[in-house]
Amino acid sequence: MRNSVVGNDTHRKLSVDEFRGLSLFDETAPLIFVNTADTKAGQVFSFLHECAHIWRGESGVSADSVPGARAGTGPERWCNSVAAQVLVPPEDLHRQPVRAESLVEDAQRLAGRYCCSELLVLLVVKDAGMVDADLVEDVFRRESRRLAALAAQAAQAKTQGGENFHLTVPVRVGKTALAAILSDVLAGGTSYTETMSLTNLKIGSLDAQLARRGAA
Repeated sequence: MRNSVVGNDTHRKLSVDEFRGLSLFDETAPLIFVNTADTKAGQVFSFLHECAHIWRGESGVSADSVPGARAGTGPERWCNSVAAQVLVPPEDLHRQPVRAESLVEDAQRLAGRYCCSELLVLLVVKDAGMVDADLVEDVFRRESRRLAALAAQAAQAKTQGGENFHLTVPVRVGKTALAAILSDVLAGGTSYTETMSLTNLKIGSLDAQLARRGAA
């Protein structure tokens, strides 16, 4: 499930400074929720971090999209490490040119290669000892400020541009869960009242989703 607000209330936004994702472990139907107020790279990292919690057989809450920002201990550190190694495989990273004199450019290039953030690349490069740690820390601080400013601008533009509510419902509820619920409604197995409670949709929005499902 993915969303950036509480339910469908656009006045109750989920802050990435407090919450980036969570996982609820269950043997049959584990759940992962990702805060879409985060960057795309941050969302991918949070998803993998929460996957690691599920693999451990436990629930968890993610506060950091980049390991090392507030490193944490125990399971959180382990889940960060798993997510980082999935995104940036150490054996491949060591085959890539990473130079102190062009660290920012190399981090940007590798971020594209690994579909992750430049900050994660910098941290993994530092942990691998590929570049002087003090230099990486300095570049990390500067890039953190720059990327935070860009994220703020993107969030403002998204707010001004708006989005199609009905098209984003499957993302917020979860495509698999929504498809199963709507199919059961159309088959007469689940009532409207129960469906609205499960999906947090009002009657008009539910009718629109059922119409889309029926047409498909």
